[in-house]
Amino acid sequence: MTSCISTILFILTKNQNVSILSSVPIYYVLALLRYGTTHLLFLLVVMLVQATIVLNMQHQSKQESELDIKEKQQII
Repeated sequence: MTSCISTILFILTKNQNVSILSSVPIYYVLALLRYGTTHLLFLLVVMLVQATIVLNMQHQSKQESELDIKEKQQII
């Protein structure tokens, strides 16, 4: 659930810090409201997974932009 929230926030804001830092508190509040409890260790693991997803997305976009630059240089 937090990965979904993080990914949506990242797509909307294009800022990895906002997506990572915002989704865990959102999940924390939702878990407290729905279940009445939540676990800090689980939230830390989720935050690590979110950071991995966002960094992977950035790495892929960086590779794509580098390929585009190389293709443009070959054309010239």
